[in-house]
Amino acid sequence: KADFSSSPLVFQWKNSDAVAVAGNGKLFVFDGARLQAGPIATAPLPGTKYETRALAAWLDGQGTRWIAVPSSRAISAFKVVEQDGKVALQPGWTSRIITSPLTPLVVNGVLFAASSGTRAIPATLYAMDAATGKDLWNSARTMTTTVRSGLSAGSGNVYVPGADGTLYAFGFAI
Repeated sequence: KADFSSSPLVFQWKNSDAVAVAGNGKLFVFDGARLQAGPIATAPLPGTKYETRALAAWLDGQGTRWIAVPSSRAISAFKVVEQDGKVALQPGWTSRIITSPLTPLVVNGVLFAASSGTRAIPATLYAMDAATGKDLWNSARTMTTTVRSGLSAGSGNVYVPGADGTLYAFGFAI
């Protein structure tokens, strides 16, 4: 009865599958083999407007699992940790204001997030340190349109599909 709003995200935790999902202002983690037992960890999401469609997850350089949750105005990141022998969600950081962010993408320790933009203010791509949320770079007014679909990465680029049919490619060091 959590009114889930995100698609489930499956990740490995201690040699088994865990499932993360957001809904009703919370982030939930379930044991993938025992979904009916209910969540094994929960955390409240900061702010009030969370209609998250998808989550992002990554491992940092120390092997810590992170989960990023986009809201209507920011990205919040949580660490998945072991606490007293159980899974726990620990708040990590919340980004600067990003209007209607798309699901973020993490490459080589950098979290990329794009605002979807509006007619008056085009989309912007942001690069943040995935462990701290610190701003590293943004595309400013490079894009001249809104963005409706997700980011992807490959060949040293982050790709952003513009609503006007333009595919923007931003290079990054591998």
